[in-house]
Amino acid sequence: IIAAVGFMDRRLEIPSNTDPHWASIIESCWDSDPQRRPSFQELLERLQDLQKQYVVQARTRREAAGKGAGKMSPEDC
Repeated sequence: IIAAVGFMDRRLEIPSNTDPHWASIIESCWDSDPQRRPSFQELLERLQDLQKQYVVQARTRREAAGKGAGKMSPEDC
């Protein structure tokens, strides 16, 4: 694998079920031209954007699960 990646510019296959945002980050880091690879700051910003996106998705799922889940408020008693 090291020889294939280092000397033949080959990469492992990214699984098809990988989130496209993650796949894009991985592929950009694999660029053969070091000048075209993202800087650490760029990676950090992209990862922070993904983190924010996942937090919003998780919050939305929790809220959706909470509605209609049989929760009772004090007024229901």
